[in-house]
Parts: sequence; structure tokens; C-alpha cells
Amino acid sequence: MKVREIAFAIFGLLYMLYSTCVPPQKIEKYIEKNCHFEKTDTCYIDMRNVFKKNYDVMYVFHSSTRLKTVRDIMGIDNYRKWCRETTAVGYDSDEFTIILVKDGKVIARHFTERGFSGCTRVNFSDMCTNPIFKITETKCGGYRTIPAKDF
Repeated sequence: MKVREIAFAIFGLLYMLYSTCVPPQKIEKYIEKNCHFEKTDTCYIDMRNVFKKNYDVMYVFHSSTRLKTVRDIMGIDNYRKWCRETTAVGYDSDEFTIILVKDGKVIARHFTERGFSGCTRVNFSDMCTNPIFKITETKCGGYRTIPAKDF
């Protein structure tokens, strides 16, 4: 009986750790809720509303980006120094890590399955200072995310 209880406790602990490490895809959920592609093929969103954070710069790193490179690009030497991870996401995947920076400090980190085009390219990563993005629906039912030049 004790073995079953211990196994259940370990499973519960692992589930809680996993669920806190993999946050929901905020951008995708926001677009599905706020962009009405059945009426139009273009939508504008403010990433400050998506993440509910007022930030200066949004960095987008592919999962394979080395953590040292992330620190160098952002200019924040102590970012995740305590961490054993060696890449931006912490494991090899096709995901991207979004890091929001305000006044030279990291204020949030999110994950997404989509990259961004049109932002300033910095060493195979993207640096976006304009929080307004133009979302266009693609022919295969997906969408494309680019910074809005009009704002």
C-alpha cells in the first residue's frame, strides 16, 4: 500500500512541475479569441495586451539558441545563471522562447510554437520593439505574425 501512495505522490509532483514549466500558448489563444478571421483576413494585436505586461523589448529565441547567446544578445549577464539549462527553452524542440524586458530586466518568459518575421534580426534571434503586430490568415488555416509598420 505504501508503494502505491509514494508512486501517486511522485506522479502528482511531476505533473505539477511539468504544468508549471510548460505554460499555455498565450499568443495562439489570444488570436483565436480576438481575431475574427471569418470576417476578415487581417487583425492587429498589441502584445502588451496578450502578455498583460508593459515591456520595452520582446526577444524571440529558437529553442536551440545557447543560453550564453541569449544573455549576450539581451545584455543581461545574470539571466538564468542558476539554471543548468544550456539553451533558451531548456530542451531541444521546435518551440521559441519569448522574453520580455523592461528597464534592462527580464519581466516575463513565454513559449510559442511560432516564430516572428519582420523584427530586427540579431544573431539568428528576433528583437521586437514595436508591440503592435499584424496577423494575417494563411490559405492553409494558419496565420502569419509580423510587426505592424503602420503604428
